[in-house]
Amino acid sequence: MFLLKYSLKFFFAGWLVACQTFVGQAATPSPCQPHSVFLKIGQEVVSHHEFGQRLRLMAFLLGIEEASQETLKRLKPFVKRLMIEEKLQAQETSRKGLTLSSTSPEIVGAIQDIEKGYGMPSNSFLPYLEAKGITPSLFTNQLKARVLWTRYMRQKYGDTAYVNPLSVQKIQEKIKKSRQFDQYQISEMRLYTSCPQEKGPVLRQAQQLIQTLQKKKIPFPALAMLFSQGPTHHQGGFLGWVSCQDLDKPLQRAFSKKPPQKENLQGGLVYGPLPMEYGYLIVCVSNHKKAHAFKDAAVPSGKEIEQSLRSLYINQMARRDMNQLRFSTFVQEMP
Repeated sequence: MFLLKYSLKFFFAGWLVACQTFVGQAATPSPCQPHSVFLKIGQEVVSHHEFGQRLRLMAFLLGIEEASQETLKRLKPFVKRLMIEEKLQAQETSRKGLTLSSTSPEIVGAIQDIEKGYGMPSNSFLPYLEAKGITPSLFTNQLKARVLWTRYMRQKYGDTAYVNPLSVQKIQEKIKKSRQFDQYQISEMRLYTSCPQEKGPVLRQAQQLIQTLQKKKIPFPALAMLFSQGPTHHQGGFLGWVSCQDLDKPLQRAFSKKPPQKENLQGGLVYGPLPMEYGYLIVCVSNHKKAHAFKDAAVPSGKEIEQSLRSLYINQMARRDMNQLRFSTFVQEMP
């Protein structure tokens, strides 16, 4: 099993839902004054207005056409958790002197991918959000926080990850052996918890994502790029071709209950939420090939496997650093 090389060309592509009838003026669930403080995160505050806009943006990205009060209420813990992490990421990268312009290639490229993917005219996506009553900077700031955090984690840990050549060799041998079994094209979303109290909210987040996927309005890669916390989120959660023998035990059990067949793979067959250590896993199987199709397929090079192992290490360190930030930073929801 190996991970493809990261590509920001994919980043956040496909967010715009096909249905154009979202009610942009849905009310937020808070009766408070719009610019009063909703959340304190360290020295920074989030107003009810900003949080309400993020709720509507989230409903829009999840393909919820009419965001009722009840729907927004269900999304509240989900959005609150994401906003806390994004603000902490932005604060930490700012302290390190890292900046990113809204006109940078990463941001411009991501927006262009959205426009191309859904046949929109160039430079129309942000005005489209504004027309729906959603401040465009909410989208770009969200994107900048994640891009800068990823960049910072690579700078901080990229040179500290030692990869044992013997480990690379063993992985190559394992891949060769797995080629004698049928292979499945698999993508993943990993949602982590930082403490036992988050288990319920994260499970509900996973269930909401699966509901969105089952409606077939938004492709799996788009949601994985936005919500997955695993090392493959840059490439839309794509893992590659994997044999059943190499899958995690929870997914093997799910396969045994509902085997992926060619007739049910159109649009992707989704499994989950599957419990894993410190969170939940959502998996999409999009294709299946018999073992003989990989008889002469090349095994990933040592450099590719080494890069994948480094990415796994950096992701682990990023989760550790985020948990430390969350526990060391004062966060308070105002009454």
